[in-house]
Amino acid sequence: MARKYTPKPEEIPSGICECGCGNPTPLARRTYSQWRWFSGHPKPYIKGHHARNNHLSNHGAEHPRWKGGRVYRRGYVMLYLPDHPGADSKGYVAEHRVVCEQRLGRPLRSDEQVHHINGVKDDNAPENLVVLTARAHQLAHLDRTLRNFTAATVADPERHSKAGKKGAEARWRRQ
Repeated sequence: MARKYTPKPEEIPSGICECGCGNPTPLARRTYSQWRWFSGHPKPYIKGHHARNNHLSNHGAEHPRWKGGRVYRRGYVMLYLPDHPGADSKGYVAEHRVVCEQRLGRPLRSDEQVHHINGVKDDNAPENLVVLTARAHQLAHLDRTLRNFTAATVADPERHSKAGKKGAEARWRRQ
């Protein structure tokens, strides 16, 4: 048979909901020490209020894992700026857009995109960023891809044709 747990006086909740609403809490019928429920004593929260309290107290700078509002998403640096007009549903904005807005002195339009000249997504130095239209940005990436392709072809002109011939020879060779 399980031992009966006797709570210490500092473990027993006061009887007022800890979410801050000020309402009295019900008495616990069973003991669940990990939830701070002790049989015959008030619970720490009214049902449903515990989640509300966690959301309010563990948000932003109050969260124990808060790192100043800088996170990485898909290689890009994101800043926590919930009041920014370009913020996503969680309040984050791409740092490269903020840097370009500060440099230009105006917010970027929705049709403007920021291109990283050196191709490194988290290098947000102002001299590495250029604002382009969507089409110009697409062409900039296409140009870079073509330059890499032609550089590989110049280094070994037979590289691409060898691959096709090798495959064709293997298919048509009779044994």
